[in-house]
Amino acid sequence: MMKQKLAIFIASWLISLSCIAQTYTNNQLNIGVGAQAYAMGNAVVATIDNTTAGYWNPAGLANMGEGIQPAIMHAELFAGISKFDYLSVAMGLAGGSSVVGLSIFRNGVDGIPNTLFAVDGNGIFRPEQVTYFSSSDYGMIFSFAKPNLLIDNLNVGINAKVYYRTAGDFTNAYGFGIDIGGQYTLGDVKFGLMLKDITTTVLAWSFNFTEEEKQVFAATGNDIPVKSTEFSYPKINLGAAYNFEFTDKLSLLAELDLDMTTDGKRNVLIGNIIDPHFGLEFNYNDLVFLRGGLNNMQKGTSFAGKEVTFIQPNLGAGIKVADLHIDYALTRFGDSNQSVFSHIFSLMFDINRENTSNNF
Repeated sequence: MMKQKLAIFIASWLISLSCIAQTYTNNQLNIGVGAQAYAMGNAVVATIDNTTAGYWNPAGLANMGEGIQPAIMHAELFAGISKFDYLSVAMGLAGGSSVVGLSIFRNGVDGIPNTLFAVDGNGIFRPEQVTYFSSSDYGMIFSFAKPNLLIDNLNVGINAKVYYRTAGDFTNAYGFGIDIGGQYTLGDVKFGLMLKDITTTVLAWSFNFTEEEKQVFAATGNDIPVKSTEFSYPKINLGAAYNFEFTDKLSLLAELDLDMTTDGKRNVLIGNIIDPHFGLEFNYNDLVFLRGGLNNMQKGTSFAGKEVTFIQPNLGAGIKVADLHIDYALTRFGDSNQSVFSHIFSLMFDINRENTSNNF
């Protein structure tokens, strides 16, 4: 009986991976990068101007100017159950006339026990038969950006993305996508536009079951998937930001972003299409930063049966020491009253960087 239950669990998990998630491929890699962005509720599409722009809006890389900027991030999500690791580097070319970037990230759950063969034919549990596997999502983004393209104050960038997903030896998938982004400064306002997966990103799955695994699934009446395809449909991210300068050393950056999906099937705040999020950043002399943001606004039902709006709050801070940027974010995913805290740390380092940002 235990063996049958385990077989049903694994088969159901794999089938749901290949069927239910077809509209929402790569969601595990859409949670964001950089503690700065996390703390601001991911509201950065209009103002991002560092190496993490390769993820959020490649046009922001155009603000890099000359020099090189690497960044790393480690996030313990859902109280450490899932781990997200990120590495990127951006480099200005030809005196900052163009910028290239490379981003690599992994989101995974490790040490998942596979107890499919841990119970023998006599119903005796054999702990030595327990093996472990990881469910991991990998992404690689190649970015290119140009400042002042066609007109002044207009930056444009493009991403080429490669995805790889795997669940132990059971299954894996490959995919490819394209993003295009822009940033434009008009007086004291900064605008951003990110067109994600403009060609529709497709992931092709293949499944690799041993004969023993197939026999167990067949004996318990489970279908074995052979192949499957997932799609990431185009998504539009719009942003607008304003910087309030109180003194020469103290300012407040405020940004509002609207993420719009094209499938119309998301549980988001406005019409199952538009997901708003908002971020603030207090800046003292470009050395100390305090941040806050709201995102993942969703309508749901409480335990009492009442309709409520769930909002994900975020807080964070940053400090710049010489050429080193140290950022931290504290956030909760999902229902802010029930989900656990996640801690995000990221580091960036400027190497001969001359920032040419036209942000305000």
